[in-house]
Amino acid sequence: QLLENRTRDSRQEMAAIEALEDIKESNARHADLNLEEMLNKKREEEKQYAILKKQLEDEEDEAEIRKAFGKPAAPSDFDNNQTEEVHEEILPLSTSDVKPKATISFGQPSNSKKQPPKSSLAMVIKKKPITDATPKPSSGLSSLASYDDDDDDSS
Repeated sequence: QLLENRTRDSRQEMAAIEALEDIKESNARHADLNLEEMLNKKREEEKQYAILKKQLEDEEDEAEIRKAFGKPAAPSDFDNNQTEEVHEEILPLSTSDVKPKATISFGQPSNSKKQPPKSSLAMVIKKKPITDATPKPSSGLSSLASYDDDDDDSS
């Protein structure tokens, strides 16, 4: 009877150890999935950040072009509140402790100087008057220089 109790106890211990190993394997698989999910989520957020950054750069470029050519600004595709919220969401995702040296400004030009009024930016382009392209009569010296030296052939 003592032997039966020992075998029963050892079987229970082996079953408990096996159950613990199964739980450990399951947790390891879930941890791997969570890691993969986190990596995929991070990659997606980086893609969205890159797209947003590209769009903002394009908008700033268009604004500079409009300012240079004096055209009125078209309504923006983005709402200022929306871009600020996205900016606030993206900043905490940064994993580096290094502060960026350059920051992206939303809606305001990076120059701290006051912009001159549009009337001072306007330029007047004047075309040159068209002149006749009639050739001038050539002088006698230029016609003299155009003759070939035939003295060598006659000798």
